[in-house]
Amino acid sequence: MDSSKYIKDVTVNSYKELADVIRNGDIDLRDNYVFRGLEDSSYDLVPSALRDKNNKLNNFIGKDFIPSEYIDIKDANKLGIVNNNAELGNVLVERDKTGKILNWPGEKVFDSDGEFQVKKELYVLFKFLNFADRNGLKVTDNVEVRQNIHNYMQYNPKWWPEDKFMEIMSLAQHYGLPTRLLDWSYDYKSALYFALKDIVETPRDVDGILWAFNYKVFENVNNYGPFFNKLRFYRPEYNRNPNLQAQKGLFTFIVDDVNYLSRDSLDKRIIDEHAGKSENDDPYWHTGQFSRIANVYVPKDKFLFYRIKIPKNQKPLFLKELYADGYSEEYLFPGYDGAIKAMENRVKLEKLL
Repeated sequence: MDSSKYIKDVTVNSYKELADVIRNGDIDLRDNYVFRGLEDSSYDLVPSALRDKNNKLNNFIGKDFIPSEYIDIKDANKLGIVNNNAELGNVLVERDKTGKILNWPGEKVFDSDGEFQVKKELYVLFKFLNFADRNGLKVTDNVEVRQNIHNYMQYNPKWWPEDKFMEIMSLAQHYGLPTRLLDWSYDYKSALYFALKDIVETPRDVDGILWAFNYKVFENVNNYGPFFNKLRFYRPEYNRNPNLQAQKGLFTFIVDDVNYLSRDSLDKRIIDEHAGKSENDDPYWHTGQFSRIANVYVPKDKFLFYRIKIPKNQKPLFLKELYADGYSEEYLFPGYDGAIKAMENRVKLEKLL
């Protein structure tokens, strides 16, 4: 599918060129867009919990994660499972975090499905809530969430993510736990830093990318609107997270039926829906819940996305200019850690230059 009418691809070779793209005549991307920086141009707009590559979700899942479920006897027979505990025409099975059926020598594996994925994400979130809360750290005071701290295996949402989990998800995401959230910034220079920081932290010979997303098109859309109404925005309270406040951060996420699992990037899902390629053919797509998009109006002089490439050999020069504008670690990560990191990284940058 041709995405050129939705995504504007640009390569910038100087800090000034980037500023010209952001402010191009009457169009100022800062008015309507949010920004996300990625150090590697091959990375897609896929949440960390759903990535095919570099997905660290299983790193946080221990041996106590043993979800059980009933499957149809016919499906069990296809998998070669002995019907020794059938109940009402179903067979009870247990599996580990990879989906492998436990205590079965054939080591058959279930197909990856949405409900199992959600179980894994809930396990990680409730573990984080439990560990942080026991140490007196602020997490969430939502009663329904807290009631399930020791009962998370029995928590069965219909749609995921749920609003009540946004506070704990955004906190977990910010500190490195994989979730379904994608983090963005209202400030393109804050986002740009994350497309450049690898050269002083974990040097790699790759181009960087600055994404710009026209979020204004999606504002004030309810569940019955004509646009992609599965998309949600969440901005945590800045007063509880100085890093997020300094970086002008917010999150996007897509609400799905728990049985439906998509690992497609945000831009692909939105563009497919705009182009009339809906998910109605999927067995878990509920046409009564979400309306199909038709004749969506997008201004001709704007795009849904800008994909701005920063060549790898220009990254040091971009970072130098960014530092000069005050967007260094002591600003983006307020506190002693940020000050120390800024001192160290400036020396590294000097060597690169």
